[in-house]
Amino acid sequence: MYAPEAAGTAVHVAVGAAGDIDDDGLGDIVLAAIPRTSAGPPVSSGGAYLIMGADLPHLDAADGRADGRIFLENVVRARSGI
Repeated sequence: MYAPEAAGTAVHVAVGAAGDIDDDGLGDIVLAAIPRTSAGPPVSSGGAYLIMGADLPHLDAADGRADGRIFLENVVRARSGI
């Protein structure tokens, strides 16, 4: 997982195993993202996202290359329809 460093707001990212939430035989992932600021008080809000294991190949290919790298800016773009 690669955070969108080139985007307007960089993020701290934590990834953890969630088990098999949807019981499809594939492990699922919990992703926590907290905005990172270079100055000022620490940010105390963020988001948690559940990524299903079956979606990983699609998220990997979202940038036009199935190369084992998932760029979070593509995940957000795909989710929001931007």
